[in-house]
Amino acid sequence: MGVLNDGGPIYTNGGQGGAGLTSVLAGNVVSTGNHTNNMLYQDEGSSYWNTYNNVVEFGTGNWIGMWTPTIHDITVHGNFSSDANYGINGTNITFSQAAITTNGSWPAAAASIITAAGPPATPTARVDDDDLGIGYSGTWSSGGFRGYGDYNDEVHFTSTNGDTARYTFTGTAISVIGEKNSDQGTVEIVLDGVSKGTVDTSSATRQVQQVIYAATGLAATSHTIQVIKRSGTFATLDGFAITRTLNDNDPILAYQGTWNSLGGRGLGDYGDDVHYSTTNGDAVTVTFLGTGISVLTETYTDEGTVGIALDGASQGTVNANSATRASQHQIYAVSGLALGRHTLTLTKQSGQYLIVDRFDIG
Repeated sequence: MGVLNDGGPIYTNGGQGGAGLTSVLAGNVVSTGNHTNNMLYQDEGSSYWNTYNNVVEFGTGNWIGMWTPTIHDITVHGNFSSDANYGINGTNITFSQAAITTNGSWPAAAASIITAAGPPATPTARVDDDDLGIGYSGTWSSGGFRGYGDYNDEVHFTSTNGDTARYTFTGTAISVIGEKNSDQGTVEIVLDGVSKGTVDTSSATRQVQQVIYAATGLAATSHTIQVIKRSGTFATLDGFAITRTLNDNDPILAYQGTWNSLGGRGLGDYGDDVHYSTTNGDAVTVTFLGTGISVLTETYTDEGTVGIALDGASQGTVNANSATRASQHQIYAVSGLALGRHTLTLTKQSGQYLIVDRFDIG
């Protein structure tokens, strides 16, 4: 839909059942539909569908649409949308309006659909403006395929003062990425409930993927940042760049071998817990989207060498042995990678234990 018009992210056409047979349109997440009439578009002759448990955000037009009486025998129920607009002009349609959610505060049922849809989430240091974790309050719209060099060729924008974009993350740094141009003005930044003042985003010429605001040296805990339009014709948001912290129990981590978890040690571990192995050859792998990663863990007399592989290539070994115990100690770091998906693997090579505590991706 970046090129075409009169369509939608999910489009059905023609009969799909009858004689006791019903097709199912369920469990989908669709977001940011450019040039789209309907996000869920059940078009000419669509029939015998059960449409439920779908999540729709930032569409153009309707969250669901059926435009003519030849569309028939469709049941719509149990869906979730950020936009209340719909168009139901079919025949024998059983329709229940979606649960309307604002500011990205999806209820538990919608959050479960988002989690289950598509491949497992990859922890990312670059959050695009259409990320479902961003809560937009007010009259924000999405603009894609502008050809200006935006990240993934799209931004969100608003012309209303007071409109807010909010994002919550766990990590130690964040940058707000936006655009500067002659038609833009000031935005206010609020971090963890404290105003950091306003930032001027006006510029004589258009500049894209600009760092509008940056905060570093944050505690490795949960933080919430807000971007609030204060002046100018437009405010834009292209996303956030984050140094994101992953605990050893994050479900994205893939442990191979005979690992155990241990909490409540009181030794200064991140989250007061670790994973550990006593078997050489056991490994842990983390896949992430970013430009770098740091490994922070315990070093001590009962620990030894750890093999490091990045994107399948050996980076040699690091030594986690030390005369005294040190928690959340950085044993490996890499930066300056091309922004994209990367894989880091740690493999136990010697010593009594390999301890896994924390990863920071940036």
